[in-house]
Amino acid sequence: MAVTAYNLIRAAGTLASTFHAKARTGTIRRRLITVPARMATRARTLTLQLPQRWC
Repeated sequence: MAVTAYNLIRAAGTLASTFHAKARTGTIRRRLITVPARMATRARTLTLQLPQRWC
């Protein structure tokens, strides 16, 4: 499973940009995968609430 996760992260970095294609796995996780949001539940549905000025 670790090898599959590594390969998926590397593939996502390659698809994102040329910088991320060369970046390390930690950098890709920090810049592409980590989302500053919180999960909220309303009427039995999960929603992802992002900050207002998040790009």
